[in-house]
Amino acid sequence: MSRNDLDDLDRAIADGEAHGFIKVLTVPGRDRILGTIHIYPTLAEANKYVAGVCKKAHAPAEVLRWLDRSRTWRRGGG
Repeated sequence: MSRNDLDDLDRAIADGEAHGFIKVLTVPGRDRILGTIHIYPTLAEANKYVAGVCKKAHAPAEVLRWLDRSRTWRRGGG
């Protein structure tokens, strides 16, 4: 499960509704999204934010480290 609070969402702040949260339910240990819960269709932009939280939480750390080392090597830094 990934979760993002609505207090930093521009639309929620503008509507005076900057309370609560949105979450994405995933299969434990996997990236497969089971469902999302949100309170208003006008706050659907929160889905984008929680998807980013989910993606970051499931980023393949070893692959990202390898890519970073590869980029550094290509630039002549190692």
